[in-house]
Amino acid sequence: SLDIARLQMAVYGADLIGRAVRLAAGVRRVVNDTPGLWSFGEEYMGRPGAEALDVTKVTVQTAWLGLSGAAAADILRRDYRIACELTDAYNVLFLLTMADGPEEALFLAKSLKDLALRHRRTPLERPRISLPELPPQVAAPREAFFAPSEAVRFSEAAGRVAAEEIAFYPPGIPVLCPGERISREILSYLREMAALGLRVTGPEDVTLETVRVLR
Repeated sequence: SLDIARLQMAVYGADLIGRAVRLAAGVRRVVNDTPGLWSFGEEYMGRPGAEALDVTKVTVQTAWLGLSGAAAADILRRDYRIACELTDAYNVLFLLTMADGPEEALFLAKSLKDLALRHRRTPLERPRISLPELPPQVAAPREAFFAPSEAVRFSEAAGRVAAEEIAFYPPGIPVLCPGERISREILSYLREMAALGLRVTGPEDVTLETVRVLR
């Protein structure tokens, strides 16, 4: 299978990848012509935090429809049978690959337009969720992970030392790691992100009713 894939890329790669690039550009144009939707392109590269863009990845902002990325992804899966590659608080991400043709790209574009027409709500205020300060590391991660710990109510965890990791996937970057001091700002951020429907990963209690901390 590796040899067949290598042969395909050597003989047909330029045409297939080129088609994916063109299809992604077409979807991005449709998105940006649709009220309530927006997708950034290469024109935004070179700014702080934006070095380069894989143009076959189409990020669509849904906040102006009043939909979080998670809510939009649920609707697309349920009503249009479209699975997003990733979601976050305000965006959904799609991949156009060399396996996709005009039919798939057109279906995605039409579905996004229909989503904007049928599911518009009050626009989400954004971005008011600010990242908390990095917490101080008061114990080594390994030490904290294996140390005696207990579960405390989420609202009572401020000031305690985390014994577990808490992250949202995507992007999968931990908000809190074992051994870090928990602040009220971090608790507030965790609550706000969870309220948007993002998937909590890492902790023993993914509902965030409790948090495991060092004794």
